Amino acid sequence: MDLKFEFGELLKAEGLRKYRRDFQAQLLLATRRAMQEFGKEIRDKIRTDVSNTLKVRRQAILKSFVYKVYFRKTNKIPALHFYSGIKWMGVHAKGGSAGKVVIPLAFRKGTVKEGLGTIGFRKLLAQLASNKNLFFEKKGSITIIWARNTREDRRLLVNFRMYQRKQTGQKSIKKNERVNIGFITSVKWTKKLNMYDIVQLNMPKLSKEIEKQFKIVKNK
Repeated sequence: MDLKFEFGELLKAEGLRKYRRDFQAQLLLATRRAMQEFGKEIRDKIRTDVSNTLKVRRQAILKSFVYKVYFRKTNKIPALHFYSGIKWMGVHAKGGSAGKVVIPLAFRKGTVKEGLGTIGFRKLLAQLASNKNLFFEKKGSITIIWARNTREDRRLLVNFRMYQRKQTGQKSIKKNERVNIGFITSVKWTKKLNMYDIVQLNMPKLSKEIEKQFKIVKNK
C-alpha cells in the first residue's frame, strides 16, 4: 500500500515521528476535553444521590463533591478524579469500621454544656485511674466505663452526674454511688452512597464522548 502525505516533510522519518507525536497530543487533549465536559454530568448525578440518600440540607455539603481532570504530563493519558472535600464522606461511600472507640456520655450533643473534649477526657480517665476509681463492666457488645461519686473525684464527675440525673430522673447522686462516664464499642458504617456505582455506570457514555472528540480531531 502506498501512502501519500500532503506535506513533503512528513515523507522524512523525523517528520513522520513528529506527526505522530503531534497527533497523539491532539488525541490526549481531546480526551481531556471529553472528561471535563462529561465530568460535570457525572458530578451532578453524584450530588443528586447524596442529597436523596443523606437528606442533605446544606448546599456546602453537596458542593463539596467535585471532580478534577489530571493532565500534568502531556504524553500521558488524563485521569478523571471524583472526590469530596469533606473527609468523612468516604465512610458513607465505601463503608468501614473505626474499630473500638471510647465514647464519653456527658459530651453528647444536647445533653450538657461542652466539656473536656477528647484530650480532656483522656486526662480525666487517667486521673480516675490514678485514684483507683475507674471501673469497666462488660455488657454484651459494649463495655461500660464508670466511677464512684467520691469526695476526691466529685468535681471531675460533675458533667457526668448532670447527664445521669437527666437520664434517670434522679434528684441527686449520693456519695460513692456509681456514675457512668462512657462506654467502649465497635463503630461500623454501612455503605450508603452510590458514588462509585454512578461513575462506573457512566463510563460507557464517557467512552462515547471521547470517541466523539477523536472524530473531531481526525476530521480537522
